[in-house]
Amino acid sequence: MPCIFCRQNHNFVLSDTLFFSKDLFLLNCPYTNTDVCFVGEEEKIRAEVERNEKEFAKLAEELIRDGRDEDAEKSVLTPDVNAYDTLNFLIRELEADGKIDCPCHSGKYDLRFTDSALEVFCEECGAKYTFAAATAAQSEEYLALDSIELK
Repeated sequence: MPCIFCRQNHNFVLSDTLFFSKDLFLLNCPYTNTDVCFVGEEEKIRAEVERNEKEFAKLAEELIRDGRDEDAEKSVLTPDVNAYDTLNFLIRELEADGKIDCPCHSGKYDLRFTDSALEVFCEECGAKYTFAAATAAQSEEYLALDSIELK
């Protein structure tokens, strides 16, 4: 399955000694330096995932704040990190399975935020599918999708 950050497959080779010598073992995407695999005791994994979620939320807020026009409305919603994670996972799974299609059939898809929504769009023809992503509960409703047709 492709990395959710860079869309590349990552292969890791580790010795048993190194792998089992730590209470928490993290593997990261070499392109983004972001942790993508957590191995260890459940409590330590949960704590590390929570720490990463906070970092991503902070980064998302900074990116949105930096990208705003000074005259723009100050009530623009920050995307819910859990909603984004759920939808990003769904979209990457559908993409890997060839279950996303558009009028030009290019297979080149990307994601972008629009207020309280997340769009998957074709980089070639601009066709899109919009997911309401204001809350994690809203995003979970989409998990039943088995394909997406961009329009």
